[in-house]
Amino acid sequence: MTEEEKPYALRYVLAVRGESEMGKKNRMDLNRDNYSMYQLEHDFSHKMKGQSKEVLSKTRNATESSKAFFQQALADLGDWYRVTARDETDGIGMLIKPEEMQKLMNYMLGRANYFSHVGASTQSGLLGSLAVSRVHGVLVPKPKFTAKKEGKGSKYKVNVMVSDDTTWELRFTDIRQEDYFPDPSGSSLFEIDECLMDLHLLKKIAEDDEDYDKTVINGLKSWGDADLSEADRARETGQNQSAPRMRPRVKVTNFYGTIVDDATGDIIHENCVLTIANDSDIIRGPIENPLWHQKNDIVAAALIEVSHSVWGVAMMDAGTKHNRSLIELFN
Repeated sequence: MTEEEKPYALRYVLAVRGESEMGKKNRMDLNRDNYSMYQLEHDFSHKMKGQSKEVLSKTRNATESSKAFFQQALADLGDWYRVTARDETDGIGMLIKPEEMQKLMNYMLGRANYFSHVGASTQSGLLGSLAVSRVHGVLVPKPKFTAKKEGKGSKYKVNVMVSDDTTWELRFTDIRQEDYFPDPSGSSLFEIDECLMDLHLLKKIAEDDEDYDKTVINGLKSWGDADLSEADRARETGQNQSAPRMRPRVKVTNFYGTIVDDATGDIIHENCVLTIANDSDIIRGPIENPLWHQKNDIVAAALIEVSHSVWGVAMMDAGTKHNRSLIELFN
């Protein structure tokens, strides 16, 4: 990508993100109300001093019971998936047999705490329509043991040496609906996700990935609206808002999809990946999709689908309104 193309690529990504943000505005308003009710927050500003202000927990109870239903279904099924050879044989002649691959997959899912992830994703879908996750992997430290032989005869001995090594592990990362921006037309031209990342972590990622522009990253400053983003997260989690002053944080926007010329409609970059920091600097790409399946690593699904809708609806949309009515009646 030439320096002349970067301003357009930056403008294009920010424009389509704004298009997606407008398309999900009403959905986000419903999500905020659902999460607020889940955290037992209700507006009692119309009440006079001394009047009852009891909050009922119907939304939270319904969410947790539905979440447990999904988790229990997985627990009761035993082997809920199976690995088979594509030629419908028992895998004779394959370097790794299907049953070995299934055992490895079960191990990886256990290490990634998949059971808890299903619960978190279900909860997210019940309250915010779409359950959005990133399926990826990370390199984690793992000690490597080797045997070192020394001496001869009576002085012969074997010493066990330990060295630092790494191994790949599967990871599931939940993405907030507020931070997810799909193509609102449903044609899947692009998908965007955002996150707040500690600057030191971003620098570490850039050290191991040559696609990142280290010069630009080293010149980044903490994002000015980080406190506002933390307030949104605090509302969903029920935690008090924190304002980390000693750890610079950067807003990272990941774009997956196709960049087209807004004047001619010609494709400029097809199935590419591009990363922006603080809405102002391109720190990676656009590059060709590096994943072998040529898709992105985001999986999004609505628990209740609606025809021609990207977002679907959340089961708790109606439940929250009923809960608020019950609160008023109860008081």
